[in-house]
Amino acid sequence: MSKKFQDTRQALAEIGELIHAARLAYFRASAALERALQQDAKAAMKPPSTALERPLERPCEHRRQHRFGPTPKIDRDPALQAFIRARANHMTFAAIAEEIVKHFPKDRHVSRSTLQRWWKNNRSKP
Repeated sequence: MSKKFQDTRQALAEIGELIHAARLAYFRASAALERALQQDAKAAMKPPSTALERPLERPCEHRRQHRFGPTPKIDRDPALQAFIRARANHMTFAAIAEEIVKHFPKDRHVSRSTLQRWWKNNRSKP
């Protein structure tokens, strides 16, 4: 046999070994993936742990505690909140803003748009 023929034969044998190793690695990875998916499916079927059964904190309250910037003026002033809530169902926001100007000092005044924004964000609260 010629040298060229032997080199080609040896190269083909090496390629065959590489293909065999690649197939073996593929089957091992495929089996590992299948096991992982089955374990995840079993874990998903389990009932939730008791740690998750306790009532969760209201998400809006959590967000409020971690909000950037200063606390809005209305949120800092319980008397102003009560004043607004007492009038919100029967007065417009513009009328409430005018009443605030009449009953509160200048540093506690808020605009109509501030009232609207605050009401939109807090209307579900008692």
